[in-house]
Amino acid sequence: MTVIVNTIWGGRISQIVDRQISQSLTDGTHAVVDAESNKVVIAFTRDAVVSIAYTGVAVANQTWVDCQIANCLAHTNLEMAFVQCGTRYLFRPVHVVIKELAINLNGCLNSDRRARIEDLTISVVGWHLGKQLKPFAWELRRGERQENGMRYFKLVTSLNRVGKFFREKPNGLWGETLGVPGALVDGRLSGLAKTTGLNHDDVEFYLRDAIRERARETTTVSSDCVAVQLDPRAEDWNVRVTYYPSESRADGHPLLSPWVLTSRLICAPTKYSSNFLPVSDCGRYALGGFEEGNTNLKVQLRLPIEMIQNARRISAAALTRPVPN
Repeated sequence: MTVIVNTIWGGRISQIVDRQISQSLTDGTHAVVDAESNKVVIAFTRDAVVSIAYTGVAVANQTWVDCQIANCLAHTNLEMAFVQCGTRYLFRPVHVVIKELAINLNGCLNSDRRARIEDLTISVVGWHLGKQLKPFAWELRRGERQENGMRYFKLVTSLNRVGKFFREKPNGLWGETLGVPGALVDGRLSGLAKTTGLNHDDVEFYLRDAIRERARETTTVSSDCVAVQLDPRAEDWNVRVTYYPSESRADGHPLLSPWVLTSRLICAPTKYSSNFLPVSDCGRYALGGFEEGNTNLKVQLRLPIEMIQNARRISAAALTRPVPN
């Protein structure tokens, strides 16, 4: 399980996801399988830019679910290559793309004897692109087990709910949680709606801290998390991915890029060195990224500068520590 927090506010969408995969044991406890897993896929369709996250079963047919989501979007088994050709299937309306994702992912999960009975929820948030930007938040939820032993996805759209919220509160902050947020994260999100004077990065830090607190309550949640911001109107980026590590290491932390799919270009999950990177104007982040010129998709990658500084302190302390005789 995981924690997913989606917010829409001030012309920007944010999706924050923790990175831990755990397994239930027979005694009711959980064991960590992977503490640094990718659970996000970014896609650019003909009429939308979306961030897709999952919570639930993490492996199907011996492949991580984020890779299976990417494969289903592309209608092929993708390579783990930095850059490869895009998929024409994404040059279609987003509602068609997501409905086909549900069909293809059904087949993937139901062909795996273990995964077919497990829960899986896919959270899709994004912007409809056009003369007027419209936010949306959808879910793919697996239904109950059928007589044939299979389970199937149902598309649940909250477009009307999101639209109604912003008609009533045009300057408000809309939010939702999925997975295992517990009362703690839900309470923090409710409190955020009553807080003023924060920018989008402040909101990210606030929610990151809430997920870290939740991680201290349960082993099914990691204090490592990734945040995706979507803003088609931003000049230097359309998609912003920020990695928030749980602690500092002497070897530093990388900038992370999840799956990014367009009709022209596909990038697999990648780690970039954070050494010698430029710093943001606010001085809080190391910056990297890439762009796809044909679709004008600009992806910015960020890492809090404090993680690099702390890693340098750890490394310097190790070098100056006396060696015992």
